[in-house]
Amino acid sequence: MKKYLIICLLLCSAFVFAQQTIRKNIPGTKCTMELKDGFVAAKRFTGFENVKDGAAIMVSVLQTSIERNRNVFSREEMKKRGMTFVSSSEPELSGLKTSFYEVTQMNKEVKFRKYILIFGDTAKTIMINWNAPDSNSKLCEEVKAMALSVKYDPMVEEDLQGVVDFTIDAKSQGFVPAKYSLGGLVYTRDGKPQTESEDQASFLVGPSIKKMKSLDKKEFAVKRLNSLPGLDSLVSYKVDSMMIDGLHGYEITGTSFNKKKEEQVVYEVMLFVDEENYYVMAGQATARFDENLMQFRKMAKSFKRK
Repeated sequence: MKKYLIICLLLCSAFVFAQQTIRKNIPGTKCTMELKDGFVAAKRFTGFENVKDGAAIMVSVLQTSIERNRNVFSREEMKKRGMTFVSSSEPELSGLKTSFYEVTQMNKEVKFRKYILIFGDTAKTIMINWNAPDSNSKLCEEVKAMALSVKYDPMVEEDLQGVVDFTIDAKSQGFVPAKYSLGGLVYTRDGKPQTESEDQASFLVGPSIKKMKSLDKKEFAVKRLNSLPGLDSLVSYKVDSMMIDGLHGYEITGTSFNKKKEEQVVYEVMLFVDEENYYVMAGQATARFDENLMQFRKMAKSFKRK
């Protein structure tokens, strides 16, 4: 009997331990939240996911005012987007303006319950969307508890590098993380996502968002370069094979015009993990072409998977 009680106590302790939550930084914000067991950093979007139970936490940082984004969540707008309003409130969050919505929405014949928190000021809005299958009431309650556990601390440093699955040496080249998005990072000289540096230099590193379907990897890499944000037309380019961190890929250097019709240097490295997944690194700058190209190449060669 004594041994039986000891075993029961051990099992109960293990169960309690497994159900414990940990407070984690929310990617790209100065916020933390309690994260339930089973949720891990998402690879296809900014946030966390519980693949086994079909739940997700998606984070968006919008460069528009909180008042403008509140208008999107009127009952009329929700109805247009296929959402059914359940409730709303304005929770306290360190003096910031907030709105918290509970809604339901159908997605491919599955009804989801969503908890949406938006907060911010006149310049920026952060939106966090927790969702789980409505049929799993226990999971929905856990997800709601996570949503209500959010805390904001303006003194917290945004740990952008800590939420990605790679490292690069950007600091030695004068670049710092400026923005986290979809499992990747954008680096700039001034730390601003929309850089105001004289040469407008930026360097993007991230994993594939969609699975690669092209059989010609070299051609795929060139097409990816052509889709760089702000790029209008590619003028000339050169493609070379490259191996970094044990991954084979291609390095592309060239020049292009951006949407403002300014000439710029462009650089890309695409490293293939397998036949469907890859990492991409891409840089662009409107001045000091040779210097920036050298810095882009040094950062790319320092790439390592964690």
